[in-house]
Amino acid sequence: MSVMITGGAGFGGSSLALKLKELGHDIVLNDIIAPNSLPVKLQSFAYLWKAVHDLNEANIAEIDTIFHFAAQADVPLAISSPRYTFMQNVSGMLNVLEVTKHLDLDKIILSSSGNVFGRATSLPIKEDSLPVAHNIYSASKASCESLCSAYYHSYNSPTIITRSGIAYGRGMRKNVFLYIWFKKLLQGEAILVEGGAQTRDLTHINDLVEAWVKLLNIEPRFVVGSKFHFASGVDTTVYELANLCCEVAGRAPSKYINIIEYRPGEEGMVEHFDVSKAERELEWKATTDLKDGLKDLYEWIKYEEGR
Repeated sequence: MSVMITGGAGFGGSSLALKLKELGHDIVLNDIIAPNSLPVKLQSFAYLWKAVHDLNEANIAEIDTIFHFAAQADVPLAISSPRYTFMQNVSGMLNVLEVTKHLDLDKIILSSSGNVFGRATSLPIKEDSLPVAHNIYSASKASCESLCSAYYHSYNSPTIITRSGIAYGRGMRKNVFLYIWFKKLLQGEAILVEGGAQTRDLTHINDLVEAWVKLLNIEPRFVVGSKFHFASGVDTTVYELANLCCEVAGRAPSKYINIIEYRPGEEGMVEHFDVSKAERELEWKATTDLKDGLKDLYEWIKYEEGR
């Protein structure tokens, strides 16, 4: 199968690419990272160095399925640069849908975010729950989902929406708070917890890759037009998570956690996803224990930081 992965140099995209290559699929990575700046592990892939906003039909003519990861994925940057975030995320999604609406693709799979729910109206959060954007980033991802729905209903575009909470594991982005926390704890510095009572659902990258592969392999007629939650189904408060990170790093929480105010829109946020649809229809369930996953992440970060 021929698969294009937009944002293919990123954490999720590259992790999926390596697995699909191992399984014998033909992969085209698309990203804006200069080819000579790609990690060594990605340099053997076919690579389309191009902004997702400028993809055209010719770039996609031989593709069977698109995994769309390309995005401005940082909440703090979205707060300071809302116009840029919408240009990157929403305009990029729109172009992918527009240039593919007359092509015969099997699937267009959007990697969205559990952030779209903000302060959920009911728990656990089901796939058909009403998105309630609570910050600029979540509004941009909810807009991408709306575009997928519009093109599915208007042009029969084979869109599928997947959502997860925080993806973590070896290779994750260094500006995500888990990496920042562990790096500070390694250096003997206190970590900052913004608020603390809001919850997060953390899903290990190995579990997510397994879910994406299952979605790729299933017949399109069973999944096109659907939404799936790829998550652990367990939410943890940010404060509890900070304590767990301190435990993994061998630091006393009372000395190494400083509480500061919530980020805009974060207070009251709950990520508690209903994952029964993925279990039922894709026979998928996250299996990585959170503490075990964090221990492995910490070991990798120690290596990355030369410790």
